[in-house]
This record gives sequence, C-alpha cells and structure tokens, in this order.
Amino acid sequence: MPISNTAAGGQALGYYYQERRCLFWLLSSQPGDVVAFEKLGDVAVEKDDGSVTTEEDKSSTTGNPVADRSVDLWKTFYNWLNAIIEGRLTPLNTRFILSVLQNVSGMIANGLHGANSRENSGKQLQIIRNTFHQNPPKSNIKKYIDKILSKEHEENVLLLIESFRLETGSGDSSVEVFELFQKANQSLDLSEAKLVFEACSGWVKSEIMKQLEQGGSYAIIPVKLFRTRLREITLNLRDNRILNSFTNPPNPDDVDSTVSAQPIFLRQLDLIDYEDEKFEAAKHYLWAYADITDWSEKGTIDGQTFDKFHQSLMERWRDNNKRSKLAHPSDEISQGQSTYLECKKLQISLDGKIISEGVRFIPGVYHDLSNKRKLGWHPDYLRLLPSEYMPEDDAT
Repeated sequence: MPISNTAAGGQALGYYYQERRCLFWLLSSQPGDVVAFEKLGDVAVEKDDGSVTTEEDKSSTTGNPVADRSVDLWKTFYNWLNAIIEGRLTPLNTRFILSVLQNVSGMIANGLHGANSRENSGKQLQIIRNTFHQNPPKSNIKKYIDKILSKEHEENVLLLIESFRLETGSGDSSVEVFELFQKANQSLDLSEAKLVFEACSGWVKSEIMKQLEQGGSYAIIPVKLFRTRLREITLNLRDNRILNSFTNPPNPDDVDSTVSAQPIFLRQLDLIDYEDEKFEAAKHYLWAYADITDWSEKGTIDGQTFDKFHQSLMERWRDNNKRSKLAHPSDEISQGQSTYLECKKLQISLDGKIISEGVRFIPGVYHDLSNKRKLGWHPDYLRLLPSEYMPEDDAT
C-alpha cells in the first residue's frame, strides 16, 4: 500500500534527525568512544570505561513531545525504566538524553532536567505524583505512568531522573551540527567546510545503511574510524580529488509531481514491494539529473565519461543480480530487493574523483537507468513493464 506524503515526510525527517545526531556525537566524542545507531537507543555513545549515553530523538514538527501528558515523553521514560529493570542499562553509569529537534518545553520535563541530586529527584517525582493524582492519566499513557509511579520501582526511577537531560534544538539540526563541525575544523575555510561536512554526512549515512542492510539490527561507528575518514576526505578535497555538487535539493512540489506521475523507475520499485522508497527515489533521481546538467554545462565532466560511468554501474548491477539469484533462488521479490539495496549503497568514482554526494547521486543515476529499462530490480521486469509504458523519448 502506498504511504502518504505526510507519513513519508515524517519517517524521513526522523531518520534524518537520527543521522544528524550520530554525526553530532561522532564530532563531540573521544577517539576511544563508539557511536551506535539503534543499539541502546535511537543513538548511543559507549565509552572505554563502560559508561553509556543513551539518547532518544524526537523530530515531529507537529505537537510537543515533552508536554506534561505527551505519549512520547512517558513512553520514553517507561522504555528506559524497563531497560534498567532488565539489566540492559545501568543508571549509575548511564546518561539518559531526550533530544528534540524543535525548541519546545514542558513543566515536568523541564523540572526533571538537571534534577541530579536525591533531594531534587524526589521533589520532581512528587510533582509527577501530584499532577496525575489531581488529574488521572488518560488511557494512552496510563500504563506508562502506573509503572513509573509504582513503589516497587521508585529507586530506579529516582536514579533515572538524576541522570536525565533534556536537549532541545532550533528546528534545523544541519545548521547546529555544521557549527560544531566548523569549531572542530577551523583550518577549513567556509566553502571547504561545507564540502567536507556534506561528504562526511554522506559517509555516515552510507556506513549506517551498509551495516543495517547486512542484516544487523543496529550500526556502530568508532569515533577513531570517523576521524580517519574525515582526514581522508579533507586531503582528497585539497588534492582536488572530490567531485562536488553545487546544486540545490529538488523542489518538494517537483518530487511530489514525479511520484504522482508514476514513471517507470517508480513502477520498478512497486515490483519489489518497495513503495516506501518512492519519495526518496524521486528526490535522488531529480537531484542526480540536476548535478549531471550542471557538470556538463560547466565542462567538469563530458558525455563520454558519463557513458563509462553508466557502463560501470551496469556491470555492478549484473554482478549484484547474479549474487541475489544465488542467495534467493526461489523468491523473485527478495532477489529484486537484494539487488536494489546492493546497488543503492554502491560507492564508485566518476572520472577518478570521489563523488561528494555519492550516497544520493549513484542511486539517482541507477533510477535513471531503470527508468529507461536498461536495468531493473525484479528479475522479470522487462515482461512486467512492457515498452508501451515507457515515455516516448526513452522507448527507443
């Protein structure tokens, strides 16, 4: 079933915010630390001494996730409490952070923030008791409140409160993380900093995707590995070995129109039950077209070079297709999904240069090739998408 524009946007924003928070912790943590995605929380930092920072990220642009009766707030505390009870987290060596994209507040959440003594945590717990005694919780949060206020778990709740922090943002996490990046990389001028930052962001996203697509339920990135990659990207930039994108993201209306038009490359995703990829696919397709147009007009890359690049992508697609058929001999949908995911995470150079936005550019070029039916994800795509469905310009 196709997902709505609103739902797709909310999911994409949530995932994007988590990635930005990963990048934040990679920039602000120590070399021996490890940053985890979806392991001990939305994002977590594990240190050499065994201490942990676990963070839950809230990015909704509607509603207030830290309001006194917010489901997000109390479900987060409930999940943390369960993790403590089950021994997955130890409150004495864990920081519990609720990170919110927007600049929001709530009386209870604000009071819990910084209540790091037993006296203050006790006062805040009593405020919660009084609040819900005077006006009992509704059914959507009652389960959470009942457990949090039970005498049985009071000690763990007090320890949790004492280690809790609330962090709110400006609504633009990219700007916030970029400012941190600039402070940590003052040798780069503004234009260099922007290019290296985007390349590092793309690498972090690619690393997370690679680990999750290999079957893991979480991804981990050692800070030391990130800093090594950061140095490599910086050196490549200064050696003029990076192909930089200077185009703006596609207009959301153009993305919506493309999805509504259901071109061949989006029908290709339907064939492998990947309807939820359509908005991202349309964005990558349009953005890659803009990059190619820009580089061609500037003479940065010529047509013959793009032809060779397409040939390389086709060769990788054929190799991935063979592996997918061996891995899923009796399941054509799984074959197609596997081939698509392998091609999507591919990182190769163009004209001997690293593509700064390869994590989106290469999928965009693959979508262009699939739009022309030069390749497909489902093994039987040529029969399932006959030539009469093709645009006139591409049906040759």
